[in-house]
Amino acid sequence: MKLNWGWYIVFALVGFAAFVIYHVIGMMRENTDLITENYYNEELLYQERMEEKQRAIDENRFLNIHYDAQNVYIRLPFEGFFEAQINFIHPERKIFDRFYSSTDTLVVLPRSDFKPGKWNLKCLVTYNGKKYLFEETVFL
Repeated sequence: MKLNWGWYIVFALVGFAAFVIYHVIGMMRENTDLITENYYNEELLYQERMEEKQRAIDENRFLNIHYDAQNVYIRLPFEGFFEAQINFIHPERKIFDRFYSSTDTLVVLPRSDFKPGKWNLKCLVTYNGKKYLFEETVFL
């Protein structure tokens, strides 16, 4: 049986509709976590965060991050008493996020705590009453 050109158009349209429906259903099932629940509060603190980042740059303070098969090493550029909050944010799922606090210059974290892939590192340090913010992208 030979089909005329009209049937080919119908098959193409039905195939395209099935393709679109398949992808819409796939996107609706995807679990997406927000990076932050409070966008408004984060927006209000934006200028403060930029000043904290600039303060670190102006004083030539930079994180030194390296890792091996067992550990992740973070060397903080401060001496004396300071307090650091180290946050590893995983871009895919919120359940993978890791939060640490430290008062040591060298922070050693077990690599087994981290899923392989891309991580956004945010480190907020309070030193002599001033805050310093470091943001890095790390591939573990």
